[in-house]
Amino acid sequence: MAKRLSIVLVFAFMFSWLQPSWSVPRAQASDDVIKPANKDVFIDLYGTYQSGFPASSFISGAANVNVNVVGPDFDAGDQKTVINFDQLNTGLPSSISKVVLRVYIPYVYTNSSSFDVRATLTASDNTTWAENLGGNTANFPLSNGDSRLNGSQNIPVASSTGILDTTNVDTTSQGCAPIPNTLLGCLNFDVTSYVTNKASLGAADLTFMLTGRLGTNKTAYFTVYPRENSTYKPVLIFTGAADTTPPVVTGVTEGGLYNSNRMITFDEGTAILNGSAFANGGTVSAEGAYTLIVTDAANNVTTVHFTIDKTPPTITGVTNGSSYSINRTITISDGTATLDGAAFTSGSIVSAEGAHTVIATDAAGNSTTVTFTIDKTAPIVSGVTNGSLYNTTRTITFNEGTATLHGSAFTSGSAVSRAFYRSPKALGCTRYEIFASRRGFERIAGRMRAGTTLSAAHARIT
Repeated sequence: MAKRLSIVLVFAFMFSWLQPSWSVPRAQASDDVIKPANKDVFIDLYGTYQSGFPASSFISGAANVNVNVVGPDFDAGDQKTVINFDQLNTGLPSSISKVVLRVYIPYVYTNSSSFDVRATLTASDNTTWAENLGGNTANFPLSNGDSRLNGSQNIPVASSTGILDTTNVDTTSQGCAPIPNTLLGCLNFDVTSYVTNKASLGAADLTFMLTGRLGTNKTAYFTVYPRENSTYKPVLIFTGAADTTPPVVTGVTEGGLYNSNRMITFDEGTAILNGSAFANGGTVSAEGAYTLIVTDAANNVTTVHFTIDKTPPTITGVTNGSSYSINRTITISDGTATLDGAAFTSGSIVSAEGAHTVIATDAAGNSTTVTFTIDKTAPIVSGVTNGSLYNTTRTITFNEGTATLHGSAFTSGSAVSRAFYRSPKALGCTRYEIFASRRGFERIAGRMRAGTTLSAAHARIT
């Protein structure tokens, strides 16, 4: 070990001053689920290092931190790192759209050879290995050769002169921005297919291996922080499927028109009604036009416009319960109408005799009903006739309505009998009239000579 350290120390070249920018930013979403590694170890020709190795002991000017090493060294041989994640069967999004294995790179090293720095990610079905591998490098897990990780093979990390490959090293995501002598950036491996397949088979633990160029005696490696580092430990980042479903609103619908109070609920998010905060389950009772906007945590928005109208239409030209002896022109303020069950146009004339019902209904379902009668036929008076003279008692009837006789109420079927009248003007006769009227109609009957028995008197029937 001492020989390795002395040689590397002479030729070490630290690249923490590099500040590369990555062309495609990959920001970490706030609702990602992050699972940290539960064990890791790296090996070289000399042994196993379960907590990493002090960077300052083999990289000139490095900080006093432990790192795992990945890639070939002409003295230490092939350096490999193995990382395990457990408890992958709990606390994950219900629907996973992406899984990323992220490791943090503090330093890279080359000796200006023709070899650039590369990274290869594989996986192993062995998840029960001891973190120190029992002190035996031969216990390093074997790759399962899963083709789902073929896209993570031989990834360029830095050039042979130590310049970072900014296509593959992330320097823009949250937590990946370069910090002098602390962090160059992150390596992000898309392991979605592999992880979801293993999860579907019931796996709760996964093991990944990081290797560099194998089988060369040249020096071209990078370092990653071990799990013991509180800030930059390896992690699996689980991204849930994007929420594109807008909130569901019940109680009102877009363009709805209502004639009653509305209780409004929504399944998620917060709401604004006509510019003011609105509580889930609240009731809207005032008449008017409304705009409800509900926004969920993923900024999906549902907007509902609706109107409350509790005012029924107004009917003019007739009043409820009235009777008319002439044609009626009927108008309605809004909505549609029916007359005796048939469609009716506002402003039309009703002329037919009989009982009628007009119903006006507006767009909100408010309605007004008016029942009226048109009767153009006068009452029929029997027992006396208009202009006749009688010298006997007369029994007078009328088929409908009410009557008055000489200004006093008169009952149909009553008799008009002996009553002796003389003309105050000695005109030889006195004229008596019975007025039978109903709804504006009148008939005049009865005339008697003075000094005779009155058989008809002045009557009015209504």
